[in-house]
Amino acid sequence: RWRFHYFVIFSNYRRHYWTAKITPLTVRKRSAEHHQGNRNVMGKYWERFLRLFPTFPFVKLYTAYTISCIGDRLWTFAVTLILEYIGGIRLVCLDQLIEEIIIMLLSSFVGNWLDRQTRKRGTLTVLAVNNVNVALSAALLAASIRMNYKKPVDDPSNGVRHGISVTCLILAILCCSLGCLASEAEKLAFTKDWIVVMTAKEHKTLSVSNAVMKTIDLSSAVISPSLSGILTDQLGYELACILFVIWNLVSWVIEALLLRNIYYSVPELATRTPLKEKTDDKAKKRSSKTSEQSDKIGNCWNSLFYVFHVYWSQTVFTAALGLALLYMTVLGFDGIAIGYGRSQGLSATWLGILRSIGSACGIAGVLSYTAFETNIGVRRTGLIGFTAQQLALYVCIASVWLPGSPFDPYSYFSELTLSIWLDRFKDAFRFAPMNRTEVVTINWSRWTSNGHSIISVFTLLIGIALARFGLYMADLSITQIMQEKVPENQRGTVFGVQDSVCQFFSVLKDMMVIILPDPRAFGALIIVSVLFVLSGFVFYCYYLIKAS
Repeated sequence: RWRFHYFVIFSNYRRHYWTAKITPLTVRKRSAEHHQGNRNVMGKYWERFLRLFPTFPFVKLYTAYTISCIGDRLWTFAVTLILEYIGGIRLVCLDQLIEEIIIMLLSSFVGNWLDRQTRKRGTLTVLAVNNVNVALSAALLAASIRMNYKKPVDDPSNGVRHGISVTCLILAILCCSLGCLASEAEKLAFTKDWIVVMTAKEHKTLSVSNAVMKTIDLSSAVISPSLSGILTDQLGYELACILFVIWNLVSWVIEALLLRNIYYSVPELATRTPLKEKTDDKAKKRSSKTSEQSDKIGNCWNSLFYVFHVYWSQTVFTAALGLALLYMTVLGFDGIAIGYGRSQGLSATWLGILRSIGSACGIAGVLSYTAFETNIGVRRTGLIGFTAQQLALYVCIASVWLPGSPFDPYSYFSELTLSIWLDRFKDAFRFAPMNRTEVVTINWSRWTSNGHSIISVFTLLIGIALARFGLYMADLSITQIMQEKVPENQRGTVFGVQDSVCQFFSVLKDMMVIILPDPRAFGALIIVSVLFVLSGFVFYCYYLIKAS
């Protein structure tokens, strides 16, 4: 190269002199730019690689959420066993109904209160309320069991002990319900607010963060019931309650320290748009009435109208309502499905196995959601989730007419009278400790349990388990849509109302079961549940059409 330029200089000095001098510098400059471009490209790939791993604030948030989920799942399963021991499945249903009514009535107000507080104050407050109430509930149940240990408290000669024990039981149920309300608010703060702010700050993918949180919740659902059952079997109900008191107090301190550390390490969490601040002129005109009502938050009716107006004025209202309709179903692994399976001859071991299969299908749905959302988008992923859930629930409908199904509504309604129904309803309030030692023998060659066919109930529970795959895909999709579309200053209000609407449909489900508790009518409840899930699918499709 230099020889060439040396010849050019002597042949035409004036014309090519600067070419000879500048060309090597230009080549060097271009080479430097080329290497800099390579470094930029490598830097982008390196940043993408680092985003796959959580930073320290995310690790702390995941740790705090894991402790919270494990504690909630442990106590949820344990309190079911304890209440069933004290008063049978009717007492469990009563506790579930009271819990859902309290959450339905107060969840929207708690969410609105969270919007008006700093993230630190609001989250630490609901954390304290949750753990303290669960600890009180466990202590009261331990006291009730202790009074009933040697001599039954319903003995007529022991009226004082009976009254104290029933009072402790009622207070324990109320404290447990308040703890569940605070737990829902705590999860709302974790999964609907903190994770959104931290993801935006770290430039991470929201779908991945949501999937991690849901996986933590589902994983705790697989592990915690088995651990809780082992504790109650090995230690007994009274010592297990005392252990839960200690657990909740210790976990409260650990979670509070983690949350405080996260709050101070992520400055964006300290900034929140005021609830009444509006940046759009049209939004000001449209929300002038609701702003006046929010100023009168002390008025209960104005506050109730305000929070629900904020909810149904959202662009994602139909999608959110579609998700809420999924709660109007008996096709979930709650106390209703477990009790029905028990009445049809399945052992507790197999019920636990099927419940674990359902949780595993849920985890598979969460992992699939991340892959689908990355490739086809969140809206289409939700559509796939709803479709998969529908296909699995049709298996549940088919189980109604399979061998072993007790479905016979004609004989049930022909025998039913109002006086008989009232007598059976009063039995739910009897205080009688249960001590059954029934042995279940399953013949898998004939698919029978103690001579009764289990093909129908087994098919039903398999369909419920498979439906969890699509359910969690749809749940995560609608949750992410709401996270992205709901303004930051209204997240707590909207998600609080969403929890209330979900609990409203769950209460309707419980009332439906209380009205029709006989296994012969359970097939009708299955059909009604599938129809409600189908209506939720229709609402989501309407949202997709409207959004497109």
